[in-house]
Amino acid sequence: MDRQQHPLESLLDEAIKCAKDGKLSVGDLLSAYGTRGFGPVIATLALITILIGAIPFLPMVIAAVILLMSVQLLFGKKQPWVPGAIAQRSIDVDHAKNVRDKSAKWLRRVDRLVKPRLEWAAGGVAQWFAAFGVSALALVMGAPPLEAIPFAVDVPALPILIFGIGLTARDGLFMLVGFAFSAIAAYLCWLWLSQPEGGSESASLVISMVA
Repeated sequence: MDRQQHPLESLLDEAIKCAKDGKLSVGDLLSAYGTRGFGPVIATLALITILIGAIPFLPMVIAAVILLMSVQLLFGKKQPWVPGAIAQRSIDVDHAKNVRDKSAKWLRRVDRLVKPRLEWAAGGVAQWFAAFGVSALALVMGAPPLEAIPFAVDVPALPILIFGIGLTARDGLFMLVGFAFSAIAAYLCWLWLSQPEGGSESASLVISMVA
């Protein structure tokens, strides 16, 4: 697949090619994306969470990795780094292929929309605020009670995915959409605290509208 024409759709293909022994690890993701920065890693991890996040403890592990990425971005690091123990964390490559197949059509559509634009919203101070937002969302996504609530982990994972796309494509419009969806995620979390059933129904509606 042409990475230039389909930069998002090709993300998981690149990662799967680096998988070893039937497993796709965090280290494989870093190897696949080389010097392309934090965006592809964050976007891929968020996408995996949305599509196969029902696997026990997976959202917690992914949230920890995303938090590590976003904190490095906050401190101005140019390339992502993870310690060896985290780099070895993995999922079955079949799960990754399932995510690729489920998301291909959607990512193909997104590829037609993204492009470098609104530089003021894609870098500098805006990127710092996006990293702060991703850090907060990752903390929410990794909270153990969220796994027990239907669609709950998808709510913070969705704006994280949008931020990841914005960072990958240097698309300020997607970054702004990420901020908007972060506000929605914050509202839904408030609903869960006050009305758990209402929060779950609202989350399901938001995810279905985007899908």
